[in-house]
Amino acid sequence: MVGAASILASGVLAALALALSERSFAGVAGLLFAAHTPLMIVEGILTSGIAAFLARVRPELFTEPD
Repeated sequence: MVGAASILASGVLAALALALSERSFAGVAGLLFAAHTPLMIVEGILTSGIAAFLARVRPELFTEPD
């Protein structure tokens, strides 16, 4: 989920910067955020799949050391 959250944050911040800079960029800001949404979904699926795979083959990576 960290990967998806980072894309969400970058999309929101970029759209916010565009929207606040000039009113005529408000439509572009919405399109920019909409373009980040599929990337966020794919990144979330990829990150979750990799974490699940690593948990299955190397579970010691997800435990605290003694």
